[in-house]
Amino acid sequence: MIKRIECNHWLRFIPSKLDRNSLQSVLRWIALRGKNTLAQKITDLRKEKHWSQEELADKLQVSRQSVSKWESEQSSPDIDRIIQLAKLFNVSTDYLLR
Repeated sequence: MIKRIECNHWLRFIPSKLDRNSLQSVLRWIALRGKNTLAQKITDLRKEKHWSQEELADKLQVSRQSVSKWESEQSSPDIDRIIQLAKLFNVSTDYLLR
């Protein structure tokens, strides 16, 4: 059986029986589709990994304040950091910037 769900004007068809990991992936995808800002994407991806701002900052060799400013849209990461973020979160730079 297939269920139809509507989220942010996107219609998606997903099987009614999914294992837990698959369902989490689908829900993550739906949630992230509605997030258009780089700041929100960084926040959501970081939280998905269960990392604090400090942990992300350490991985990128920046200050926690830098990550905080990115997530609150007070500043944006430079292109080198965007590339690092994409690799770290296993997403494309295109995804982060669109």
